Amino acid sequence: MRLFSVFTRPSAVVKEAMEKPNLGIAAALILLPGIIGIVAVLALGMPADFMAVGMKILGDVIAWVLAAAVIYILAFVFRGVSVKGKFTAILTALSLIGVMRILAAVVAIILLLFLAPQTPSILGSPAASGLSASELTTKVVETAPDYGFAGLIVIAMGLLLGTLFPIIMIYYIFYRAVSEAAQAGLLKNIMVWLILVAVLLAFQGIWAAIPWF
Repeated sequence: MRLFSVFTRPSAVVKEAMEKPNLGIAAALILLPGIIGIVAVLALGMPADFMAVGMKILGDVIAWVLAAAVIYILAFVFRGVSVKGKFTAILTALSLIGVMRILAAVVAIILLLFLAPQTPSILGSPAASGLSASELTTKVVETAPDYGFAGLIVIAMGLLLGTLFPIIMIYYIFYRAVSEAAQAGLLKNIMVWLILVAVLLAFQGIWAAIPWF
């Protein structure tokens, strides 16, 4: 797959992923954002909750498989046996959301280091263990350099590139995967997409509410 082309030609890349499925690459794309997060935390000397990270990664994997199952079942309703054997292809297409999540993670790390370079040392200090999340946030903000208007521009660009753009692209990738799998026409494809989004949002809510630790 031409992974980086997903930023400029998402429809073509999703179609290619469906036609040339690769479960190994797909699984790597789903796991990589979590791994990047762990590496970044350790490299910056920040405290890491490996249990929480592990459950987050597990949730991502389950959501990925669940999304593929929803698309596969609903595509089977519209296309019948012609969709048989396409589950791996759907998994591969959906894994492209991992590229967007990697982008979001990288932008977040860059923003953190640029706007608040003292954050790793603050979070990694012994005193940080006794502070709440709001107290830590206040401490980071108080000690952050004042970049003025230039800082606001950087923050705005970072939020656009690292949050809004990936979210829009993730939902578009979902739709293109639905369209390629179901091939049921615009209205039915949108219906399947809406069902998919509803199922994933419900799963995320349930997963977050489970008291794992």
